[in-house]
Amino acid sequence: MQLEKTIEIDGKKITIKELRAKDIYQAKLWAEEIEILMKIIVGDYETMMRFLPKCVEVPEGVKLEELMQNVNSYARLFQAFREVNKDFLSRLPAQIEELIRGAEVKIKA
Repeated sequence: MQLEKTIEIDGKKITIKELRAKDIYQAKLWAEEIEILMKIIVGDYETMMRFLPKCVEVPEGVKLEELMQNVNSYARLFQAFREVNKDFLSRLPAQIEELIRGAEVKIKA
C-alpha cells in the first residue's frame, strides 16, 4: 500500500504520496553520482522537482511550482515527502557509502 499524507497550503489540500519503485529506478538514482543523492537528503529544490511532480497531487488549476515559491510551503511539502518516503530516504546514506567505496576501489585498481 502506498503511503500518503495530506497537508493544506494556502487553503488548498495537497496530497503527497510515497514514490513508487518505478519512479526511483526510472530516475536512475541508484546509478547516479553521490551529489544527486545528497541533494535529495537536504531537499535541493531543482533535484526535488524531479520527484515531487510524481508523488504530489494538487487541486485542478493549481501548479506545484506556484505552491513552492514560498519557503514555508516548500518546507512543509518537503517534510511531508520525507515522512511518506522515510524508507527510501533512510537507505540513501548507505547508498552514498557504497558509491564512495566503489569509487575508492576503482581509484586503487
